[in-house]
Amino acid sequence: MDYNDTKPVILTKNKNKTHSQVSKVMSKNFSSSGKKKVDPADELPKQQFIGKDIGKIIQQTRLNKKLSQKDLACKMNMDSKMIQKYENGTAERNGNILNKLGKILGVKLTGKGV
Repeated sequence: MDYNDTKPVILTKNKNKTHSQVSKVMSKNFSSSGKKKVDPADELPKQQFIGKDIGKIIQQTRLNKKLSQKDLACKMNMDSKMIQKYENGTAERNGNILNKLGKILGVKLTGKGV
């Protein structure tokens, strides 16, 4: 059996770049302060928080049902600190968690008008 079905590979040493070539490449990628330039299209979208208005709805509904943050957290299978963040409006918007909170509390927290 003959396994010579590949092309031969020839390795050669690349020429070293001159100092001016390296500085041109560096100047394209770095600003004068030494920080790498970031293309605005490459930036991550800003985090969206639920807001204090939805947090107030969660808190008022929880209090009306006579649930503590710890009780609600147990029903949600999450830490009570996350419930606190949702009530303060500082939690990152997550539709799945808001839907689950809405079902447990009996209110609508997602969709139009919320």
